[in-house]
Amino acid sequence: MAEIYGHPFGSKEANAAITNALCRFTGEQCDGGGNRDMARIQLDSDSGIRARFSPEVIAKKIVSCAICSVNMKQGPQIICPRRLLNFGNNGYSVHQEATVKLLCKIAGFSSGASVKFWTEMSLNFTEGAKRFQYRLDYLLREELLDGTLGSPIIVEIMTCSTSGGNKNLGTDIQTAFRRSLLAAPDDVIACPGINIRQVWARMASQLVVKSEAAIAWGGKTIWVVQDTLANYMGNNTGLDISAMETTTSGEVNVISCNADQNKTPTLFSGPISPSGDLEASFSDILRAPFLPSTTDFLEKIDVPENGSFIVP
Repeated sequence: MAEIYGHPFGSKEANAAITNALCRFTGEQCDGGGNRDMARIQLDSDSGIRARFSPEVIAKKIVSCAICSVNMKQGPQIICPRRLLNFGNNGYSVHQEATVKLLCKIAGFSSGASVKFWTEMSLNFTEGAKRFQYRLDYLLREELLDGTLGSPIIVEIMTCSTSGGNKNLGTDIQTAFRRSLLAAPDDVIACPGINIRQVWARMASQLVVKSEAAIAWGGKTIWVVQDTLANYMGNNTGLDISAMETTTSGEVNVISCNADQNKTPTLFSGPISPSGDLEASFSDILRAPFLPSTTDFLEKIDVPENGSFIVP
């Protein structure tokens, strides 16, 4: 475990936040990152766990598992979208200001303007037998001087999914959270691993569609990801992510953030499809990173077969 309630696990700040189950990035009681029903625990008969929380929290009888990030070989991996970027009742967190500034610049918002936002917006349209069904993390629109609203800006937050863990071994998210509440500051808490390939696949399936839709509606879509996911896409697909680094927006826009929020986020932007044979585009995310040679492939299958059949 790397962080709990937005603070390094075992720190004085984390222990203080536990009392009121207070998220550092929302300024409110942790909701587990939104729609994560599996990541909650009951405050029932475990007196040791109940003792960590205030009477106001205990009265609600349930708390979200407030694990923000987990430690992996490549460094802390953010698993909660609130940790990466959040718009809520308190606006946005000062800890995420660098990301918000870059996002507003890409969106084309005027300095000092008021921006209205909608959260978890479901879209469901039909045309004949075809369906357009998507959920938007955030929809942002600037309030213009004449009182009207500006172009729609879709914001999508992509964080790593956990692999689920093993409940018998105590590495599932609920058991890990329970143990963290009873642990000493220097204890190492085993957590579920991450499934970065699943996150990439989910993002790839929506990247083009949501970008196309926002452009058609006169706006744009901005994705916010951790830099490890951006690096994964660059290393494991045909997307040359380094060629997309820029300071101006395009058809597809990806803000890459480091887990250390003191570091400046990076913008990757470019076309959905190439206009020339050599132009890099985000459609390359669906292509292979490279193609192994026929010789290398045949060497891999130079082993006894598993069976055979006769062509009917």
